[in-house]
Amino acid sequence: LFSKRMSLVNEIGTIKRNNNIKITDKNREQFIISNNLMFVSEKYQQYYKEFITNLIAIGKKVEKKENNNENSKIQK
Repeated sequence: LFSKRMSLVNEIGTIKRNNNIKITDKNREQFIISNNLMFVSEKYQQYYKEFITNLIAIGKKVEKKENNNENSKIQK
């Protein structure tokens, strides 16, 4: 699952890069968390928030690294 998600992160990063969309969108991140919270048992909600927040942070790192790699290719 993790590898598939990171592959999707790369695809989304390419779309964002090609359309000049910022990597970070705090409103979108909050929407994702709050919109899906209803599907998580109340006793696990704090862990869900932490999990998704960390997953988003990792995704942003992957996107930034990919952006740096693409920028390096362009400069060569």
